[in-house]
Amino acid sequence: MEVFNETDFDSLSDEDYVVITTQESLFFSIAQQYHVWFPSSSTTHGLKPTKYVAYYLTKDADGNGSIIHIARNRKAWYETTGYEAESQSELKELFSDPKFKGAITSWGMAEKRHFVLTDAPQMLEGMLRVDPKRAKFVTKKRFSKEEWNQLLKAGKWPAQ
Repeated sequence: MEVFNETDFDSLSDEDYVVITTQESLFFSIAQQYHVWFPSSSTTHGLKPTKYVAYYLTKDADGNGSIIHIARNRKAWYETTGYEAESQSELKELFSDPKFKGAITSWGMAEKRHFVLTDAPQMLEGMLRVDPKRAKFVTKKRFSKEEWNQLLKAGKWPAQ
């Protein structure tokens, strides 16, 4: 298990500013209530961390395919089994919540995953619209601080 702490996040440059994650309603509820998100487990050698995570909310999460929330990353556990994560004081309450435990444990408690503790997700001042046809290109996309601010100013995903 690799742990990335708040001071590690603070030391990141503005080039490692934000990563976008796709969130269905159940997992965005976890992000809102417990301030935890789950980076893709396909990144088996850990992730290149960023200071923030932006949530692309799917239609079932009432986001209409938009990015409207962002949260600052505080602590990450990479390549962590569910058993290891459940023993972390910051994650115990989440694992004991019957509303969410089934979804989290369905991945297999012995399987290695990534868990990131954040600040509470905050609404952006504007909405960053993403064409649903481009949605599959959004997840895991990373931006520098300058690129992110340009996207927010434009208010929509660039056409490509």
